[in-house]
Amino acid sequence: MSNDKKSLRREFRAKREAVTAVEREIASTALVQQLYTQDWFQNKQSFALYSAMASEIDTQPLITALWQHQKSCYLPRITPDNTLVFAQYHADTVLIPNRFGIAEPIASAPLCEISDLDIIFIPVVAFDEEGHRLGMGAGYYDKTLADLRKQKKRPLLAGLAYALQRANHISHDAWDVSLDIVVTEQGVQRCRCR
Repeated sequence: MSNDKKSLRREFRAKREAVTAVEREIASTALVQQLYTQDWFQNKQSFALYSAMASEIDTQPLITALWQHQKSCYLPRITPDNTLVFAQYHADTVLIPNRFGIAEPIASAPLCEISDLDIIFIPVVAFDEEGHRLGMGAGYYDKTLADLRKQKKRPLLAGLAYALQRANHISHDAWDVSLDIVVTEQGVQRCRCR
């Protein structure tokens, strides 16, 4: 990993961690409102999300809204080969912490093929207007979604972030998977690289 990415990751994690609990709650609710004003979002049915960690924008208000609208939700589960599978998530789904302490559905939860998902919401540390994202550095989403470019039917890749996580430029490698859109509490940004 380049020093540029390391320093950018430190800078934007610090910005994200400076968000107060009240600001996080307001931003998470506003993010849901931003999505529900989008016509393209209304007819989607299957959504992959993630269990937000401490300073990430909270995904639970979005998950709850999707459940209220009878939508299907899936959460990632880490596999032994360090990729992700997406397991069904209902209010009564049993979640267990993975090796990073992130809640994921138990092994018996039904899986959804990536090609059957309408939207995959992806966590970001930072993003730019081109759709390049900086994640936590382990590359789980990049490995999992590497073959998407070859598929005719593929889900929309949407970053979820605070507006303050927007960077001027994020350097990227050939294997980095870019975002189609980024949703923040201030709006929806369509990315230029798509």
